[in-house]
Amino acid sequence: MSIDKKALLNRLLVSVLMGFGLYIVISVYDTMVISNGNYYEAIYNTIDIGIMGLALIIALIFLSFICIYHSDFIFKYRFIIAFFIFIICVILGINGSSIECVNDLFESKISSSILFGSSREIRSDEWALLTPLTMSQYFGNKFSYFSNIVRATSTDVFIEYGTPVKSLIMIFRPFQIGFLFLPFANGLAFFWCGRAIALFMTSFEFGRLITKDNRKLSLVYGVMVVLAPAVQWWFAINGFVEMLIFAQLSIILLKKYMLTNNYVIRTVCALVISICAGGYVLTMYPSWMVPLAYLIVLLAIWVIIDNYKKCKMTVKDIPVIAMAFVIFAAGMGYVFVNSFDTIKTIMSTAYPGERFEVGGGSFKDINLSVTNIWYSIYYFSTDTNVCENSSFISLFPLGLILYILYLIKNRKNDWLAAFMTVLSVFLFIWCSFGFPTFLAKITFMSLSQASRAVVIFEFVSLLLLIRTLYLWSMSLIKERYILVVSLIINVIIVGLSFYYYHDYEPIRFIWIITLIVFGIFIFSLLSLNKKYSRLAIIYILIFMFVTSGLVNPIRLGSNDVTEIDELQAVSDIVQMDSDAIWAIEDEMPLINTLLMVGARTINSTNVYPDLDKWSILDSTSEYDYIYNRYAHITIELVDDESEANTFELLYPDAFKLNITIDQMRLLNIKYLFTKKEHNIDDLALINQINDYYIYEVNN
Repeated sequence: MSIDKKALLNRLLVSVLMGFGLYIVISVYDTMVISNGNYYEAIYNTIDIGIMGLALIIALIFLSFICIYHSDFIFKYRFIIAFFIFIICVILGINGSSIECVNDLFESKISSSILFGSSREIRSDEWALLTPLTMSQYFGNKFSYFSNIVRATSTDVFIEYGTPVKSLIMIFRPFQIGFLFLPFANGLAFFWCGRAIALFMTSFEFGRLITKDNRKLSLVYGVMVVLAPAVQWWFAINGFVEMLIFAQLSIILLKKYMLTNNYVIRTVCALVISICAGGYVLTMYPSWMVPLAYLIVLLAIWVIIDNYKKCKMTVKDIPVIAMAFVIFAAGMGYVFVNSFDTIKTIMSTAYPGERFEVGGGSFKDINLSVTNIWYSIYYFSTDTNVCENSSFISLFPLGLILYILYLIKNRKNDWLAAFMTVLSVFLFIWCSFGFPTFLAKITFMSLSQASRAVVIFEFVSLLLLIRTLYLWSMSLIKERYILVVSLIINVIIVGLSFYYYHDYEPIRFIWIITLIVFGIFIFSLLSLNKKYSRLAIIYILIFMFVTSGLVNPIRLGSNDVTEIDELQAVSDIVQMDSDAIWAIEDEMPLINTLLMVGARTINSTNVYPDLDKWSILDSTSEYDYIYNRYAHITIELVDDESEANTFELLYPDAFKLNITIDQMRLLNIKYLFTKKEHNIDDLALINQINDYYIYEVNN
């Protein structure tokens, strides 16, 4: 078989150009993220290639060649390729944690292990809470359901801010299983990379389902989900990634169950669906769970309507479905029995237990997706912070407009698009105007904040957009019409965003660039069935990567935070006196750092309140409303009895406690970790490490 040398040369040339182009994009974007938008530094860094830069260019050239000219091979072996990528990532310890921020707390000189991007201090829920809680499971009674390290008392660490535990129940939290048998750094990679790869693969397959195997649209959809700002800014916590994986996978498997007559496959599908259901329930974050549950129900109805004529059910299905239900019920029953007291305590808290939402007030948040493209670089945001304002790039109302035009032109309905439209209207009303109290209660939307439901509204809008793009892909539309629609939609979307948010980012050239890049993005989406579709896909991929590809850093390992001098000093004491209770005289995020070395910290974040403990200091329950909540706890040691024994509410999720030495004894606190130098007779200084002191409370 002869080789067409000219064609091969052209392919190599295109791959080289593509590799260099991608390198420039990655290099400039990486430096812009690190330097907070310094153009000059970005250009200089790109020119100064170096050995690592050259290696990256070669890798990108090879990747470009494979992806462009051997896409069928990649598609055929996509699951095998994904598995090997996952294994390599776990071995190398690649993750997106901002754990390096712990170094900054102690001004440690331990070198950074970041390959790309920058640690995000604002993601304290990850690096200062979830990660320390997870690390604490490596100490004491390792990976137990109830830990005595967190809160320095028996604490349910599975149900709330779920950490890995040695139990079969972990089948419902598969991405944390790696922690059970791997060193922490590799377990962290298992958690981060496993979820990222699983989300992309699941979204791609789900895209194939809703576009009837349109691979271009499915690829675009998969990238737009995994690189959605909302996904990346909330990647590690609140189970959002798991929700999206379980929701989409359950629908994929439902269709597979209905279309196959092989009962081995049906059994596997049913069992995995039951695991998805259990995993979804255990994300324990109603603000997203409730509105997303409506989507799951509608998608299931659509799959049943679309496939019921092809589905042949027999008596053999009864034990299959029964077994799946038993596994789900047994798993949830086990959690309910073990965590009954925890659940009861959480539901009776002042925060978040008593929260009742009626929606409304988030109309302008629906247009936040436009400003999202700058969050990872300039870090500006509207109203609150970049995490709270992150969303999906759904281009609402483009999907709705395309569906209306489709109905007018074809005079026939599409069930999926219709369902997505109805759900969009439902969520739009909830987010913008709210419901009467009785309606909020019976729909369970009272459990979902409008600002959180906006994210699900955007996700539904994205599904509607992808579905309508598929519907229109079967029609021949001239480029000039695509261009006109792109211009109109672009002006509407960017114009509304500018109207609401130009005060937050007054630099005019940013809005000009936004108008241009969004215009090309919309045009590319509408052109995916044209002859230049590959260019369109490349632009979409670059657009999404630059939007949020480096929201989280890409790092190797966990930065050896336990080798920080201060933490090492605490670790030495813990090894000799593991049962001792510690208090940290400071606030979040420092209050959870000692968990990383197994110190039983009384004022580590109380994911649910220890009422018995605080009642020791508050026998009349005068401050019950303040400490009966999920809380980050600041402790301050005082000499004056009149200042002590007072609880001060700082934020809905934080309070401060003034405490004396005598009260520390009442709480059985033995060691105090602080930045303050104390001259108190009953406090013995046992170590000073840099700016920190470790005191022992004398009995």
